[in-house]
Amino acid sequence: QFAGFSWESVPEGMERNETICHYCGVSYLVFHDFQQLHARLARIEAELRELRGTAEREKARREALELGRLEWKRALQLEVQRQAEEKDKSESRRARKEAQRSGECPERGRRAGRHGGGATDGARERS
Repeated sequence: QFAGFSWESVPEGMERNETICHYCGVSYLVFHDFQQLHARLARIEAELRELRGTAEREKARREALELGRLEWKRALQLEVQRQAEEKDKSESRRARKEAQRSGECPERGRRAGRHGGGATDGARERS
């Protein structure tokens, strides 16, 4: 049996030698089977090319998505960092304003009026 054909499917009364090409000696049934297999192979190869193309496009899409994800992640990190720096600056400004209102020196943590107008401890001791 070849690709769905069998000698039982040959019409009654047809002899086996009637299915053979008298020029080349190949059976018409075998030749027909070969042509069908060849056509099937061509269809499968076309399908394989299509699947390979699809796989390549999907790979390119995955790579583009990953690149986009990495860019988004980096942008998010930069934004979080910027917001943290902005918050730190805001808190520093607020602390300085608060210190100015209360009369403390923000760098030293003590009142400026305690030591008489900002003179250092060493200068006070020498006088």
